[in-house]
Amino acid sequence: MKILAVLCQDPFTHIDGGTYGIRATLHQLSDKGDLYVAGYGESFNHSMVGGFRSAGSLGEVHNSRLEFLKALAVGRSYSVEKYSSREAKTRFAEIVAKGNYSVLWFDKLLATPAGYYTREKWQMPAGPRSVLRAHNIEHRLIHARFASNNPLVNYLLHVEAERLKKYELKVIEFVDQVFTLSSKDCEMLTEMRPNLTSRVDFLPLPVKETQGGEVRFDDKRETILFVGDCRWRPNLLAIEWIVEKLADALLEACPDLRIRLVGRGTDQFEKARPNIEGAGFVDDMEGEYPPALCTIAPIRTGSGMNAKVIESLQHGIPVVGTQFARRGIDSDAFLEAESAAEFVQRIAALRDDPAGLRALSLTARESALEAGRRFDEIWHAFRRRMNS
Repeated sequence: MKILAVLCQDPFTHIDGGTYGIRATLHQLSDKGDLYVAGYGESFNHSMVGGFRSAGSLGEVHNSRLEFLKALAVGRSYSVEKYSSREAKTRFAEIVAKGNYSVLWFDKLLATPAGYYTREKWQMPAGPRSVLRAHNIEHRLIHARFASNNPLVNYLLHVEAERLKKYELKVIEFVDQVFTLSSKDCEMLTEMRPNLTSRVDFLPLPVKETQGGEVRFDDKRETILFVGDCRWRPNLLAIEWIVEKLADALLEACPDLRIRLVGRGTDQFEKARPNIEGAGFVDDMEGEYPPALCTIAPIRTGSGMNAKVIESLQHGIPVVGTQFARRGIDSDAFLEAESAAEFVQRIAALRDDPAGLRALSLTARESALEAGRRFDEIWHAFRRRMNS
C-alpha cells in the first residue's frame, strides 16, 4: 500500500508542538505502508525530507497583507488561497496521477487546498482514499492567533474566520476520514456535521519514539518542572501566571518544593519568587527529569499540542495541567487543574504519596506506548471500512 502524506510545512526545520505531531505521525505511517511525503517549500524538491522519500514540492507559500485583503475582497479565505495557487494544484494533480497511491493523508487543514481543488481528478471509486489529520478546528483559532486591539483588524479577522469555517466544513464533508487531535474537537465537529459521526474519530497523538531503558528518578524529587520557550506567547503567559498566582500558594503549602523554569528566556524569572529557579535554555534535558516530582502545563491559549507534555510522559513524569494543555494527550498520568489551588492540591498529593507517585510514573510511561497502539487500532478500523 502506498501512502502520500501531504504537509503544509517541512516539519524537520524547527521543533514545536505542531511539527512534533507531524513527525510522530509520519513515523507511525511509515509502518503502515510505502510512505512518501509532499508539501510546500524547497526542501520537498529533494529526494528525502527528514528521512522520508519526497514525492515533490507543491511550491512556496508567502504571507502578504495585500493578498490577504484581495482574498477577502473576492469572498475567499486567505488562509486557503495561499495554499491553493495554480502551481500547487498543478503539481498536486501530477504527483497523485503518477504515484498510484492508496491513501492521501492530509496533515493539518492547510495541507488540503491543492487536493480539494483538484478532487475531481482523483476522487473516484478507484481513486485513493483521503484522510484529514486535524490538529485543531482551525477557524476557531483565528482571533487567538492574531489578537489585536484594532477594531478594523478584528473585523477583518472575523471575516477571515467565517470564510475559513465555510471551507473547513467543506473539507470535512469531502474526505473519507477525519482524525481529530482531541476528543473535544471530535465532539464539536460531529455537532456541526451530525451526518459525519461515523467517519470522525479522536486519535491521540502517537509518540515519535519511547525512551530506552528503565525510568530513572532521583531519591528526592523536589522539583516542579515547567519547560517552554518564552518567545511563544502562550508559554510566557503561563510563566507569568506561575509567578503571580502559583508560586506563593505552593510555597505556603509545600515549602520543600521548588519550581524550575527551563527554556529560552526563563532565566529572566530567576528568583522572581523565593521558590522559583529560572534556568534558561539547557543543552540536555535528560538531567532535568529525574529530580522532577511532576511537570506543570498551565497553558490556556495557542494551538496544536504541547510536545513537552508528551516528553514528560515518555520520561515517566506525571503532568499537572489545564484541560487546554491536554489536547492530544490520552493518559491517566495527566492530572487536570485550572486554579492555583487545584494545582497545589494535585502537587501536594503527589508529594505525600510516594507509592502512588511511583505507580503514576509507570502509568505515564505506559500511556506513551498505548498511544501508538491506539493509532494502530484506529488505522486498521479505517482500512476495514474503506475495503468494505
